[in-house]
Amino acid sequence: MTLQAELQQYYGTESYHRLTMTPIIATDGVLAFAQKGKAFWAVDEMCITAMKLKEPFLFISIASTGKKATITYEDGNCNQLKQVKIPRTDLEKGTYTFYITDNVIMLNSEY
Repeated sequence: MTLQAELQQYYGTESYHRLTMTPIIATDGVLAFAQKGKAFWAVDEMCITAMKLKEPFLFISIASTGKKATITYEDGNCNQLKQVKIPRTDLEKGTYTFYITDNVIMLNSEY
């Protein structure tokens, strides 16, 4: 089963998890993404950048080729705020989307 297929099962959360040193907490789906995708680095990057951007709502997408990735931050109205290129990664190929609001990072299916 692909990582994207596994993440589709998350619709809400039973618990919240502190995955970074920021005040942002993660849902069960984000924890699964970090563990199964070996992508704790991506959760760190998203949370740290969210703290710097200080936006009340963020839409974040990670586009991975399996060798490199691009993380794009938008304000929810299709206005790009920042883009980060990751030169090397082993994150499974695909596009992963997240929201951050009220100091919670979640999969788009958990919103």
